[in-house]
Amino acid sequence: MAKRVSNNTATQFKKGQSGNPKGRPPKIVSSLLVDLRKAGYEAVAAADINELLAMLINVNHEELKKLLADPAQPILTRVVVRQILDPKKGFEALEAVLNRAYGKPTQTTQLTGKDGEALPPIQIIVTAANLPS
Repeated sequence: MAKRVSNNTATQFKKGQSGNPKGRPPKIVSSLLVDLRKAGYEAVAAADINELLAMLINVNHEELKKLLADPAQPILTRVVVRQILDPKKGFEALEAVLNRAYGKPTQTTQLTGKDGEALPPIQIIVTAANLPS
């Protein structure tokens, strides 16, 4: 037979006392946004990010190094510049910047028949035997 557990009044809440006296903890992102706004930061529009990326394409190597070394630059600028200047990842970074600023190039595929001829039309034949009853 199972033992019966007695009510332990030491762990019970007292009448009128909250089980969470400090309340719900603040949301981390919301409080961070409030702090950043108080410090004078503001959100950047997607169009501004695209314009920055498009301009970085024309900046010479020495200027990119200066941007990377400048701690006053926004983190986005420094991260993108660091990737562009990386000898192993530079091409992929430039490709990503171009794709973000101008969109990926469209790729088209042309289907042709034998020796470049047009494909024959497809015929679908429906008979009474193929229709559901």
